[in-house]
Amino acid sequence: MVTIKIPEVALTKAGIGSGYFKCTLAKIKNAKCRKQCRIYTENFPKIKTSGFGVCIFGEGEERNHAFYGIMKALFAQRQAIQIISVGEITSAYFNDHAFYQACSTVDVLGITELGVDESTLNRGSKQAVYDLFRKRADSSKPCVVATNLEIEFPDNCVDMLFPGLGNLLIANTMLVNLSDRSDCEWLRKGHNISSKIIGEV
Repeated sequence: MVTIKIPEVALTKAGIGSGYFKCTLAKIKNAKCRKQCRIYTENFPKIKTSGFGVCIFGEGEERNHAFYGIMKALFAQRQAIQIISVGEITSAYFNDHAFYQACSTVDVLGITELGVDESTLNRGSKQAVYDLFRKRADSSKPCVVATNLEIEFPDNCVDMLFPGLGNLLIANTMLVNLSDRSDCEWLRKGHNISSKIIGEV
């Protein structure tokens, strides 16, 4: 595979901060997760129209390498990308309808900080996040999500914070688990769905 050097100004415009310019899939230490991310990006041209994305569970550098590594790889494929935090989604929902609408139609939307600052989430914030996921799922537009929330089912933290979002993630994203938890019903359900779309990983 040919490596394309992306100009830093282009990365910044897409929402990738300078601290993440050097993030890459090759730096993911977890072999299974690294393989999942590579297979997703390499097969993206084939699965793009399905709207199938990625949800990365975990914390620290591993999650950053997975999230920004995927986004940079897709950007190198000349996909239009935008990276936005949950706080920015809320702000756009209430104050910048044009940007919120643009986030619902861009080729690939990267969402960071899902669950990082739970204290700031009110009913309007939760609705803003859910509506954006719903719009993109309905129009088969993939999301790449980074979250520090735990993978649990049925009382998973995602649904506790964002009612209904958990099922959307299971149905529309490949679950990449960087946490210590090796097995749960969420992972099993997600694996069965992603296997049908991407193949066995």
